[in-house]
This record gives sequence, structure tokens and C-alpha cells, in this order.
Amino acid sequence: MIVTICNKEFDTSINTLKLSGNDIITVPKEISLFENLTSLYLSHNRIKCISKTIYNLSSLKELYMHGNKIVVIPIHIYNLKNLTYLNLCHNKIKEFQLELCVMKKLKTLDLSYNEIDILPELLCFWENLVLEKLLLPYNNISNIPSNIHKLTTLVELDLSYNNINNIPEELYQLIQLKKLRLSNNHIDNISHNIANLIELEELDLQWNNLTSLPKEIDNLKNLELLNIHDNLITELPVNIIILYKMKKCYLFHNPIDNLDNPLIQRFENINVRGNFNLDQLTDNQKYITSFSQIIIDKIFSCLQKLKHNRLSYINDIVLTLHCKYALDEYCEDEKLYVQLMCTFKDILTGVMNIINNLSEDQQIIAKNKLNNITNKNYIDRITCLINCVM
Repeated sequence: MIVTICNKEFDTSINTLKLSGNDIITVPKEISLFENLTSLYLSHNRIKCISKTIYNLSSLKELYMHGNKIVVIPIHIYNLKNLTYLNLCHNKIKEFQLELCVMKKLKTLDLSYNEIDILPELLCFWENLVLEKLLLPYNNISNIPSNIHKLTTLVELDLSYNNINNIPEELYQLIQLKKLRLSNNHIDNISHNIANLIELEELDLQWNNLTSLPKEIDNLKNLELLNIHDNLITELPVNIIILYKMKKCYLFHNPIDNLDNPLIQRFENINVRGNFNLDQLTDNQKYITSFSQIIIDKIFSCLQKLKHNRLSYINDIVLTLHCKYALDEYCEDEKLYVQLMCTFKDILTGVMNIINNLSEDQQIIAKNKLNNITNKNYIDRITCLINCVM
């Protein structure tokens, strides 16, 4: 059957119907005739309510109604039992309807750019759902419900640009999360339980009130993007060195004191954001970009050679500056030191080898520094050794 909608003819047997940008005020009643419809596009119109017209579309899987003037999500929307994708962003929705909690095939729900201020605790009804993406940025949400952990299949959660002050501990039970965006809120603390989110690839915490990051962040082995710029962070955890997959780390506009720490030297490229000259920037305006070679690999390469000849590795790579930086970092962290398994004698031999290649004046300075090593513990002695050749 052929029907006319918005001065265009459509065959009612089609699977996809696109009516976006047609200045539509009311959902055309003819839509109910499209029994095979799986995707319906009604975005960027002037629709104020979701008409009952679409409730009989039992095959519908994707509904795009973003960029309208919708105020309320109707209770009968749960009739769309096969819906997997629902986009209602850029509307005027004020309330998160509980009826959304019974749509058991819904995988993506986009309610960004609305006026929602409360997420109901009854989200617990979602524990039998397959929801993978929950997108709620640019709303007025102040609290994350404590039973959000019921959304066990969630891989992406976006609550950026809201009024959130605290993250409930239950959120850290969402162990399937790959993307967590909480930027532009009022969050002042990240729990050590973030270590549970082992699948996390993207963590966006920019524009909050954070003063520190938990050292357990080193457990996020799959993390590729860390965005913490514009916070109040004064120090980065050294353990971040073992995040092998990190590609981008945005740090600028933080009062960070330890950007010159060997931790930072682990990354090959330090660039600046914005049209500034490097010598005009303070440390907290720098950010780290992708790196291709990891210091930890150099250390383990040394150890492989060490197995065959206790000290031969010293001559092979002559303990480059990067390696010295790395050794310093290893000795500051017990877990990393256990992995390194390098004795004080091994490192002393390497340092002495470097000192002996310095000029006479430099040798005198370095050897004088060695006098400070006596009666210090292992970590302090290592630090002093490395400082001797810096």
C-alpha cells in the first residue's frame, strides 16, 4: 500500500521510515500502517508528545525523536517491546518514566539534553534488562541511585554536565563498563573501588572538584583515555606507569606538583593544549599524548639479559636516563619493585659504570653524593644512587 506523508509517498511495506526535519507537530496517524517498520526517524520536528499512533508498531527496534519539544514520556511506551534503541535527547523531558524500566530489549537509551532532575531508585527493575548504553548528560540530576549496580550489562554510562556531588559505591560494581563519563559535576572523591572497573577504556572526570586520584587506578589495565583536566589535583599516583594501553591523558589546569616526576617522563610526548608557547606554560597546563615505547619494557629487557650474565645488561643499554627514571619509580612502589627483582648491587654497578664515564669534575660531584647513601633503607639508597647521575 502506498500512503502520503508530508507530501511524500511511501510504501507501507518498508522497514525504515525517515520523516526528520519536516516541521511535524503531531505524529502522523498513517504511521500505524507500517507494520514491518523497524526504524522510525522523527527527529528535528516540533512534536510535543509521543502519540499512541506508534504503539502498534510491534516490530519497531529503533526510534529517533531527538530535537523535538517532548515534555513527557508516555506510560504506554512499554508496548514497544522489541525496541532496542531509543533517542529522546534535546527535548524538554522533566521526569524519568518508570515505564522505561520494563522495556526488556532496550540496549541504548539517550535522554541527554533534557530537564531530568531525579533518577528513581526503582531502577532496580532493570536488573533483567540488557541495557548497554545509558546517556544522561546535560540534565539537572543531583544523585545517582544506589541500586544502579542492577544494570549489570551497562558498558557506557554518561552523566556529564549534571549536579552530581557523590558517586555511590555501588556504581563501582558495574564491572562491564568501558566508558564512564562524569565530567562537569561537583564530584570531589573517587573511591579506591574504581579498581573493580577492569574493562574501563575511557574515564572522563574533567571539570570536577577532585584533589587526588586513588592509587588503585593502576588496576584499569584497559584504560586508553583519562581526562582529569580542570580539577584541583595536586599529585598523580606513580602507579599510573603500568597503564600500558593509555593513549591520551589530559591533565591541564590542575595544580599538579609532580609533573616533573619520572612518572611523566614515561610518556614520550608532552605537548601543550591551546595556542601557547611551551616556555609560557606552567606544568599544570601540560598534557600527555600517546606513547609508543614503554619504559617498563626496557627494564624487563634488561632482566632477561641479566638471567644469562648477572651484570652484562649494564653494558648493553648503559642505563639510559629513561631507565634511571623507571628504576626510581619502581623503588617507590612495592608491587613494581617485586616485578623488577633487581638488587642494590646490580643498580650500584650500573650507576658506577655511568659515573666512571663522566668528566673528572662530574665524577667528584657524583661520588660525593654517594656518601649520603649509608644507613638508608633500600628505596632511599636507590633514590640517592639515581640522583648521583642526574
